Order: sequence, then C-alpha cells, then structure tokens
Amino acid sequence: MSTTERAGPHPDAGSSPGDGATEGRHEPLAVRDDLYHLLVDSVRDYAIFLVDVTGRVASWNVGAERIKQYRADEIIGKHISIFHLPEDVRRGRPNRALRIAAEEGKFEDEAWRLRKDGTRFWANVTITALRDKSGTLVAFAKVTRDLTERKRAEEERLRLVERAQTADAEARAAALAVRLRDEFLAVAAHELKTPLTSLLGNTQLSLRRLDTVSDLDRLQMRRTLEMIEAQARRSARLVAQLFDVAQLETGQLRIHPENTDVGQLAADVVSEMRAIAEPSHLVVRLPGDRPVLARVDPVRTSQVLGNLIDNAIKYSPQRGEIVVEVTREAPDQVQLSVTDHGLGVPPEHRPHLFDRYFQAHQEEHRSGMGLGLFVARQIVELHGGTIDAEFPDEGGTRIIVTLPAAGP
Repeated sequence: MSTTERAGPHPDAGSSPGDGATEGRHEPLAVRDDLYHLLVDSVRDYAIFLVDVTGRVASWNVGAERIKQYRADEIIGKHISIFHLPEDVRRGRPNRALRIAAEEGKFEDEAWRLRKDGTRFWANVTITALRDKSGTLVAFAKVTRDLTERKRAEEERLRLVERAQTADAEARAAALAVRLRDEFLAVAAHELKTPLTSLLGNTQLSLRRLDTVSDLDRLQMRRTLEMIEAQARRSARLVAQLFDVAQLETGQLRIHPENTDVGQLAADVVSEMRAIAEPSHLVVRLPGDRPVLARVDPVRTSQVLGNLIDNAIKYSPQRGEIVVEVTREAPDQVQLSVTDHGLGVPPEHRPHLFDRYFQAHQEEHRSGMGLGLFVARQIVELHGGTIDAEFPDEGGTRIIVTLPAAGP
C-alpha cells in the first residue's frame, strides 16, 4: 500500500475511534497549527509577536498593530527598543529585559511604552524565552497588553484618596486651630482678669486710705501704688501683644529705626521692670560708660527687652538673679542678652520656644498667653536682626538678640 493510500481512509472503512486515531495521526497536528495562527491573528486585546535572539521583531499580529499602530511590513526586523521611552533605551532597559528572560525563562514588567505616533500607553509586558529540544535559545515570545485605562483609573482613585486625606487633614487642622483659639481666649481672659482685679482692688484701697494716710502709712501706700503701676503696665503689655499679633497677621506692624543708645534703653527698661521683681532680682551689665548705639526702633526694642525680662521673671520661681547685658559684638552688630537661672526649657520644647501661643511648661508653671517671645522674634526680624536661645548646663535660659549697630 502507498503512503497516499495510508493517509486517506478506505471507502468501506468504519468510523471506529481506533481506526480514526491511526489513520489521521498527522492531520490533527496541521489543524492545530492552523488554529494557533488563527487564534494569534484574531486576538485584538493583546500584542502577541515573536522577537529573535537579537531583539528584533520577527512576527506581528492584529492586536500588536492595534495597540502599537505599526503595520507588519513597518515593524518586522526593527529592534524592540523602538517601543521604549528614550530614557529607558539610554538605561539599556530593552536588552536587560531580554537578558532576564533568557536567564530566568520569563520577564514581566509594567511601564510606559510608545506608540508609532509618539503617544505613551501603560503596558503590561511578558517576555518568554523559547528554546528547542537541545535547550538552545531560538526566540522570545512577547505579549503586551494596554492597561492605560486601568492606570488612569488607579491614578484617579489615588487622587481622590489624596484629596480626601487632604480634606481630612485640613479639617483636623481647622479643628486644632479652633481649639487653640478657644484655649488662647480662655488664657487671655484669665491673664487680663488677674492684673485688672489686683489693679482695681489696690486702687480702691488707696482711695479709701487717701484721706487718713499718716506718715507711718506712707511706705505702705508707696508699695501699693507701685504694685498698681506694675499691674497696669502688665495689663497694657498684654493688650499690646494682642494688638501686635493682629497687626502681624495683616502685615501692618511697622518699625521706625533711629540711632538709639541701647545701653541707656536697657537701663530704663530694667528700672521699669523692678516693680514686678525684687530690687535685687535684676542686674544690668553695660560695657562701661560709653553709649552703645544701634539702628533700631526704640519703642519696639524696649518692648522686646521688656518681654524677655518678663518671661525670665515668670520662669524663675526661686527669684534667682536675672542678668541683662548689652555688648558691641562687631562693628555692625549690637547684642542684647537676658539670662535667668530658672526652670529652663525641656529639650523637646526648645524648637518651639518662639512659636505663637507656645508655653514650655505645664499648668502649675504656665503664665501669660505665649505671645511674648513670638512678638519679640517678629520685631527683631523686622529690624534684620536675630534672636536665639542657649540653655546652660547649670540650668536656666539665655536669650540672645543681635541688632544692627548705628552707622557713623
């Protein structure tokens, strides 16, 4: 019997499964090959093509043409780097992908790829190494899927999440601001009420005793009036701080610099602050009898020094010595410093020392509205100066202010 005869069924042959399997053993392989090509050529959602061992396109399907926009006659023979972004080509990404596929059998990636018209699309790429029976690498099978819409949907979802997180953070910040405002108003009301109550009580007492005062009572009357003056000044300073903060918020706080003897200015401020502290509590050290001239606003500089001294007094419960020093540090720089030996500032609070409303100590040592150092810093910086703090090993705090010296 000839080969042709063996290949076709006998006219009288039956259709038993055994006969069919024997007589048609070669034809099903050809049918499956045809179906494979039909399958690959009809897939539109995936780019499926072969790449030779040098990285050049060897076949092309309808899906590849739809996704990448190249016709088969335009792309076969071209290197796969044509699909990559220029920066990826410079980094050797196409060849690295083939190398990994050859070494590990498979390479998977998601990244931006280029179409023929230069537009980008987000691609899911799988490269599989193809080897013959001897294990020799003969080609690569590459499958690419366009996931741009999914990528955009994920990015939009992330944007919505970020927007929601931002809105939540803004809501928390707003709630915190409201809480800080409420706490501030409560503290402000208390701080203003305390000196005003004392001021009113001492004034009423002085008025009642005015007509009956005797020489023996003069000393007590003087102390009472000094206390009234000190509390009045403190109330005025608190109100001034509130007003200054309002001006800082609107950018309306102004300074008027002039040549000023800051040594004399410091002596005057200390003299005024003695009513709050014991006479021996404040020490002023000036560099001799020569004036120390700075180019500053005298009113605002007095305010800065007063705030620093007041802060030192509040946080020196043992009534230790407070030293105010004025020095000429450089031809163009004058330095003021206020040193106390009080509570100091815990290390974790030091970065916030000059923040608005910040107070470094717990309720039992808290005083004021947390505005003195904040306002002082704003005024010093308006002068073009600096303000900083040091914390000696023996305790306490030293606040150092540098201001521009006066010109000739």
